[in-house]
Amino acid sequence: MKSTAKTALLLIIITAASKLAGFLRESLIAANYGATAHTDAYIIAVTIFTSVSLISSEVINSAFLPVYVRASLKDNDRADRFAGSAAGILVLASIVLVLAGELFAGVAVKLYAPAFTGEIYRLAVRLVRITLPVIVVTVMSILAGGILQSKECFLPRASMGMPNHLIVILFLVLAGNSHGVLGLTIATAAGTASQLMLMLPFLKRTGFKLRPGIDLRMPEVKLFFASLIPVFIGSSARQVNTLIDRALASGRGYGGISVLNYANVVNISLIGLFVLTVTAIVYPKIARASNKEDRDFSQAVSKGINTVLILVIPVSIIVWFYSYEITTILFQRGKFSIEDAKQASQVLFYYSLGLIPIGVTDVLTKAFYTKGLRKIPVKTGLLSVAVNILLNIVLIDILGIKGLALSTSIAAALAMILLFYPAQKRMNIASAKSLKSTAHFLAAAISMAAVLILSRAILPRLITVSTRTDMLISLIISSLLGLLAYILVIHSKIKAIIAF
Repeated sequence: MKSTAKTALLLIIITAASKLAGFLRESLIAANYGATAHTDAYIIAVTIFTSVSLISSEVINSAFLPVYVRASLKDNDRADRFAGSAAGILVLASIVLVLAGELFAGVAVKLYAPAFTGEIYRLAVRLVRITLPVIVVTVMSILAGGILQSKECFLPRASMGMPNHLIVILFLVLAGNSHGVLGLTIATAAGTASQLMLMLPFLKRTGFKLRPGIDLRMPEVKLFFASLIPVFIGSSARQVNTLIDRALASGRGYGGISVLNYANVVNISLIGLFVLTVTAIVYPKIARASNKEDRDFSQAVSKGINTVLILVIPVSIIVWFYSYEITTILFQRGKFSIEDAKQASQVLFYYSLGLIPIGVTDVLTKAFYTKGLRKIPVKTGLLSVAVNILLNIVLIDILGIKGLALSTSIAAALAMILLFYPAQKRMNIASAKSLKSTAHFLAAAISMAAVLILSRAILPRLITVSTRTDMLISLIISSLLGLLAYILVIHSKIKAIIAF
């Protein structure tokens, strides 16, 4: 079996290629349409669709996957029959959701963007109705990805965004200027639907056989239903954060939603690349360890957290120091102005403060769900949402749109703290050894930050930073020097993780 570190490295490379294609797509969208009312309407439509997709993904990953893994350890045929029942349930639920969404699309737009009126409101409603039917296919794609993940086949899930990105990029290059955001939305819907086609050949290779039909008498189905409600509540609560962010941003004038979105695209890409990639690998290991001794389970969770931290800490530090350069390199061209890039960089900085808490929280949440302790992450999620909403209302008047990003990061930190205590009590993940690990990480982070501070002071004297290319060169050199300092301090932890 490949080690976690080696598998993670391969997946990070594949995911990075997909994310780069995604950045190219967003960059072309920014260049073609800028930060305008029309892009705001498109972003709201995509946000509504994405919110439903993320809830579906969380339900499948947290409610379906642990049950499927346990069933497959006993009987593959039974596990496949359970998967067929789960697929039937999810497809029926998604069809009902699509029909309701088509009927109440206007209500959804008003919830996410209450400031939208007239032509922009009608445009947003039309775009929402175009994207919603794809949810049925998306649910099947996510379920297929979950099954492949349980079988430690991670490549399709890591690259599933690539067909979507390529289809949208092709549209933007060939017809972006002539068909506007309506054509862009159709291309986005088509690209999203194409992801299922990527999954099917890999499912066939694993020997998975879909057993159509819904058997409500199966114990696995009953356990799936028992997990479904708390997971749905918890994941839905997290999407309320997005709703509130977009609603408040829409009241700050047209373009505010777009600026918030471009910064969030970078933030979500980093989470996908360095957090979700690792937890996708770690999760099946944690699920299998849950059937063993408590000590094995605690070690699996602790090593999962350390693996995430090794990757997320240096990435966070780089973003803290170079948020302006990152947004300028990625987006500042065409109709996306220097001022837009500056605003997006400030939002990105505050979002990036939450990267480390989000990484740790994701591992702990999956550990709780695997152990059947569903109420703890649900209650924590609801509380963090309430805090986020309160902070949003307070901080948006002080910091503007930046306050929305800072609120998200503070709420993420609170969720991590609230989960850590019960995790220690029930899983015993904290020890003298873990305190030593914390000291290692802190020393490595300080070393890297010191190198980046020196780089920012010295490099401008050696390199004239006047263009995006100059910025990119400076960013790469500084990041490599900082990473070298980080690795020199943390190398002993990396060796331990490679054996995981």
